[in-house]
Amino acid sequence: MNRESNPMGELGASLLPVPTAVLLDQTDVVSLTLRGGIDDAGLRVIPRQSFDQLRGILTHGSYGMIVMTVAEIDEAELDLIERIRDLTDKPLMIVSDTEDLDMRAAAFEAGADEHITSDTGRPEITARIKAKLRRSVPGRDLRSLRTS
Repeated sequence: MNRESNPMGELGASLLPVPTAVLLDQTDVVSLTLRGGIDDAGLRVIPRQSFDQLRGILTHGSYGMIVMTVAEIDEAELDLIERIRDLTDKPLMIVSDTEDLDMRAAAFEAGADEHITSDTGRPEITARIKAKLRRSVPGRDLRSLRTS
């Protein structure tokens, strides 16, 4: 299959049906910690390369949720949240260092489903992701995703 006929490019063949969390890799420090926790949980992570690639994944991929890491929530991130919401209604978790409660609220207004700070422990972040993924696949037995 050539690149023009596969809107997801090379990632298309590597997507797992479930459970998959799409990690929008906006900050290296937060993402490395978060990615380690998700990998430990046995979940598939697809880092974002560009919005076009993200659009392909969100419209043609099989995934259970989106995790977006940002240093601070600002107008550019709010715009990205709205663009994501135009493509999908899958759960969207924001992980950031934002202390500004108004900006956190604006993220929810833009379409985020959950916000946690980057200093939240990896076990809790992983447990939250697993909980959302358990509910994202109707009719599938995902007991293996239960937090032990």
